[in-house]
Amino acid sequence: NGGPTKTIALQSTSPAIDQGNRFGATTDQRGESRPHDFPDIANATGGDGSDIGAFEVQLSPELSIDDSTVTEGDGGTSEAVFTVRLTKPSAQTVTVDFATTGGTASAGSDYQATGGMLTFAPRVTSQEVRVTINDDVVDESDETFFVILRNAANATVSDAQGIGTITDDDPPPDTMPPSVSCSASPNKLRTSANNHKLVTITTSVSVTDSGS
Repeated sequence: NGGPTKTIALQSTSPAIDQGNRFGATTDQRGESRPHDFPDIANATGGDGSDIGAFEVQLSPELSIDDSTVTEGDGGTSEAVFTVRLTKPSAQTVTVDFATTGGTASAGSDYQATGGMLTFAPRVTSQEVRVTINDDVVDESDETFFVILRNAANATVSDAQGIGTITDDDPPPDTMPPSVSCSASPNKLRTSANNHKLVTITTSVSVTDSGS
């Protein structure tokens, strides 16, 4: 029912689809644009692609989720933000469940697992999922986890998986041992009572940390 007059919704296979004329009306009884002309359905002779009835059959909007990349900090937490989008506004409330799942990143140590339901009020086309990232000072490879969409109502899901990438910003540890260099130079030359030459040698040692 799209308005004050009780009507029966057309099914997606109804022969009334694209067989009418809007006669100047730009919206149907629910406020959806009219006509909604399906290109693979031939229009009736003299028609404009409008459906016969109180409202137009509309394809369900599609849900998708973006990927997210966040640089890991050195302490505390960061946040990865995933945007969930509808391909078009809907006259109905759209809901979809979401949940995180691990990849090379582990829940608890690398990120905090989360889940729930997103609700799109009529005409709203985007919502956000926020995932808390645990920062550290350990050098490691970039890691990934996922946010999965499921159980959509009043919409279909075209892209159910958002990829979260945690980019490591910690420097690698020192791996080269320090180098040691020695030098020696004569400091003093003197002659003893029995004419033996005595040479005093001064040595110096320098240590260089090649990892710095």
